[in-house]
Amino acid sequence: MPSYSGQKPELDFTRSPFSAGGCPDDPGSAFTLLPPDPDLEIITELILEVREHIAVAETALLSLETSPGSREDVHAVFRAFHSIKGSAGSAGLQSVAELSHRTESLLDRVRDGSVEFGGPAADLALQAVDMLRKLLEEIAGEIRGQPASLPAAYAGLVEALSRFDPRSGQPPSKRDPGNPLRLGDILVAEGKVTREQIEAVVARQGAEPLGRALLKSKVASLTDVARALRTQQRLSQASSDEASLRVRTEQVDRLLDLVNQLVGIQRRVFEDPLLLKNTHQDLFQNVSDAGQVIREIQALTLSMRMVSLKDTFLRTARIARDTARKAGKQVNFVTLGESTEIDRRMAETLEDPLAHLVRNAVDHGIESPEVREARGKQPTGTVLLCAYQSGGSLVVELQDDGNGIDRQKIIDRAVTLGLATPELNPAMRDTCELICTPGLSTAEAVTQTSGRGVGMDVVKRSVDALGGSLRLTSEPGRGSTFSLRLPLALATIDGLLAGVGPEVCIIPRGMVRTCLDALPPVAPSICGPGEAITDGGEQIPLVRLHRHLGVAGGAENPAEGVLVVVESAERRLALLVDRLLGEQIVITRRRQNGQERIPGFSCVALLGDGRIGRVIDPEELGMAVGQP
Repeated sequence: MPSYSGQKPELDFTRSPFSAGGCPDDPGSAFTLLPPDPDLEIITELILEVREHIAVAETALLSLETSPGSREDVHAVFRAFHSIKGSAGSAGLQSVAELSHRTESLLDRVRDGSVEFGGPAADLALQAVDMLRKLLEEIAGEIRGQPASLPAAYAGLVEALSRFDPRSGQPPSKRDPGNPLRLGDILVAEGKVTREQIEAVVARQGAEPLGRALLKSKVASLTDVARALRTQQRLSQASSDEASLRVRTEQVDRLLDLVNQLVGIQRRVFEDPLLLKNTHQDLFQNVSDAGQVIREIQALTLSMRMVSLKDTFLRTARIARDTARKAGKQVNFVTLGESTEIDRRMAETLEDPLAHLVRNAVDHGIESPEVREARGKQPTGTVLLCAYQSGGSLVVELQDDGNGIDRQKIIDRAVTLGLATPELNPAMRDTCELICTPGLSTAEAVTQTSGRGVGMDVVKRSVDALGGSLRLTSEPGRGSTFSLRLPLALATIDGLLAGVGPEVCIIPRGMVRTCLDALPPVAPSICGPGEAITDGGEQIPLVRLHRHLGVAGGAENPAEGVLVVVESAERRLALLVDRLLGEQIVITRRRQNGQERIPGFSCVALLGDGRIGRVIDPEELGMAVGQP
């Protein structure tokens, strides 16, 4: 917490903040949210600190709404607002301190059991979170020299918090915090799956989170997995007191560039013929040891640019909650893989498309409680947001158990707008393209959240701008899944380097199953176009990478090259390359303007000798060459 010099201002919570800095309705008065003689440097630092407390409070509030008896969440949100009040009071920020004080008083009644958290109490607490964000934006703008104003709803919110009726509920029940459990253990304990089923799924899940693998294999339903994830998240919640140091992004970028240069220099020294011929083994060992330290520094520096998806997922959880309440629906929103780390800029870019996808899933996908019960479903719908890394890609999936996509309705609407012909019977991928067409909407009426045919167009444009792809799978009456596959902006990959003509390809090491020296039989593929090899009685599609890349000089005859068998979550492929160049930990980067986008290659990476290599994404490559 920042330290403050001088005497702590005395705050009077019985007075309106208007009295401290002028009235915005009076043209002759200059309104300010800042105290007299403010220390702008300290207040700027405080804004960052308060935003962190707000994130903690919002996470705990959303968790509380689904588990009102969670004492850990009650204490977490109470501590957050108490810290905000103390920090704001020390800096003389009357409006922030007053709102935090009123919210803290409401939460104190939740804590002592006189108010049950939920309904109006939850709405007020979340409105206070939103209002705090607006106040911080106004204060930050005033520091930059912009005119300040108190948000219009501020006074009404403070009044509502002050006059909240404490007789609206019963004391919340206590619960045993328990011990953190694995997802599979919870499902087995609940009798939803057997231990043997879990072990069978784990044996073939690859890089996927277990929850997604269970859904894909249809061992467990979306509702069961979502409920188990909720239980797991509640049991594993713990406060973190880790110290942190804020560093400007530009400084981290510069440090990363210098470390990358250092990696290249070390590798050139290590491969220098003079060093290799030197009989002094101590010198060779010292250079090797230095290389190991440099690689660790490289990984550590990269991690400083990475952030988890926790905050991004938190914002979508809030959107799901608000959209459901406006639509009169009951939705259980669950996240999986929120600890997945990606580059900060990509996390920020993802917020907008995910917001549109979540609104669509709740507003269009999930049915009303009455309709769901009539269809034999639970009245509460489930929306699962999942993220994980696959090779050089980030995969984000949004799955719901709602209506599913009515393909004929999409086609009819597209025909009406002149976007398709009546004879069109598109595959689901083409249906996804139609859904993303600007102006196309199947909503019966325009609402506050959807109906104008804009949201999915925004999603498609955002994904395309990131060099990614968008897929849709749906089953009428059972739900839909939107899958975003995006190249990682920055990440380290332990890769197997392969030469393909003049190109260098990088195959994620975790996806390499074997490298075949002996030539297996090559035959026409029975599961798709092209050729396949037979290994252990199984046909594996063959991909000649030099043809896919369009480069000359690559090995045509598999006997003249090397076959690398790779396996992703969905398929296996046999990649024909000219030669193997060894293994190397590389830093991936998004393609720059002017660099060709080749399907099947997620991103590029800077190699130790300064060359650029292309990172293979087996999942996308299989789709690009027409393999199911």
